[in-house]
Amino acid sequence: MLNQRNYLRCDECKKIKLDQIYLNNPQAIKDLDYNLEAIISTEAPICLDLLKERLRDAFNIGKISQKALDIIIFRLKKLGIVITHDLFDDVLWPSEGTYDVKYVRINSERTIYQVPEVEMKLVYDYYANICQTDDELYHSILNFFGFQTLTKKATEYFLHVKEYKK
Repeated sequence: MLNQRNYLRCDECKKIKLDQIYLNNPQAIKDLDYNLEAIISTEAPICLDLLKERLRDAFNIGKISQKALDIIIFRLKKLGIVITHDLFDDVLWPSEGTYDVKYVRINSERTIYQVPEVEMKLVYDYYANICQTDDELYHSILNFFGFQTLTKKATEYFLHVKEYKK
């Protein structure tokens, strides 16, 4: 059986003006730290790409610049956030560290590449016991997350997840 839960999305981010972050405004930095901890404590494990989406909403901007990303990474490290590396993205965990993921989060509006390997492995293993071919397996995983098209990148990700060791 595949244990599932609805994805919990952080909805308590404070609005911040990005220029105040660049100016190192103490209140803006405090609010950024608050947002980082709120998002990660609610949504971990969370890919960096998805964290950037959440912060774009808080900043009310379309794109996170490299300068802003550098500040965000610095703040993550300052907060003691644990960063692990998946095939396509970094994954963020609370400062307490990584933990065993025992369920798959559904209804999340994540792309297939924003599902951390530790979570994807649960889905992969479940369908690997049911499906007869790799093609059937890959399409079953895609369908589980609400996708239909099997891309070269998705195939690469699934092959990588197959070898993932907890």
